[in-house]
Amino acid sequence: MFDQALAAGEPVAVLWASEGRIYQRFGFGLAAGSLALTIDRGEVSLTVPTPGGRLCEAEPAALRDDLVALYDRVYRHRPGWSERAPRHWDHRLADLKEWRHGAAELRALAHYDDTGALDGYALWRPVRRWDESGPNGEVRVIEHVAANPQAYVALWAYLLSVDLTRTVVMRLAAPDEPLLQAVDEPRRINARLTDALWVRVLDLPAAFTARRYATEVDLVVEVTDQLRPANSGRWRLTGSPTDAACSATRAEPDLSCDIRALGAAYLGGTSLATFAGTGQVVEHTPGALSRADAALRWCPGPSSQEVF
Repeated sequence: MFDQALAAGEPVAVLWASEGRIYQRFGFGLAAGSLALTIDRGEVSLTVPTPGGRLCEAEPAALRDDLVALYDRVYRHRPGWSERAPRHWDHRLADLKEWRHGAAELRALAHYDDTGALDGYALWRPVRRWDESGPNGEVRVIEHVAANPQAYVALWAYLLSVDLTRTVVMRLAAPDEPLLQAVDEPRRINARLTDALWVRVLDLPAAFTARRYATEVDLVVEVTDQLRPANSGRWRLTGSPTDAACSATRAEPDLSCDIRALGAAYLGGTSLATFAGTGQVVEHTPGALSRADAALRWCPGPSSQEVF
């Protein structure tokens, strides 16, 4: 797989792991987590005002072109989100009965700003349930995409107020999901963190030249990679928010680490300091670790909208 990826010009490999211990043996690092939310909507209220704009519901297929255009605009600013070709949208908007698991048809909730432009959408399914005390339905949020805070809040305000429902479930929320800081009782969101994206750096200089950095950085990192010896050695990384370069050097290292730590940090969501705490990253130059972390971290942090 490594050889095929490199032959295709891919300097990193990214996946969801069936079991983390398997892929760590091959140099993958945990680069992004995912939050599963099970919201008790009767105990959770938004603490921010609901903005203006217009909400409407439609069949997803009827809005496909607009959804594609908005997703393409937003995903470029979210590390970990996948680029989508038409076949990927075919899969995302498919509504096979065996995928519903007791839910109703897939719905699209769209938010339009004051100019009439689409600036947010949510794909969701209602689950109709009743018990002795009355309606006990569920809102299953499949995907939530917003280009600005107004659309983000307006979509959540609707999803948290659907009639005949008592629970809102979202399985692939981001670890830095803004909703966590916009409700009065975050405990009743029942957020559970799990691993999501695992990254394996295959061509180290190409990978770290391709990305950008939150602050200016100039460091020498000594890397060990038992499976891809070409990655082993000392590398000088220079970068900024607009440019980057990574080349072999004989200079003394500021940091040393295994390739797995660099994979974990690559998307900007994992701190190298967490590896340093167990000796997996070693700081040789005082302050180098904090400078590396400041440069590598990214806002917003990485997340994933689908399992692959």
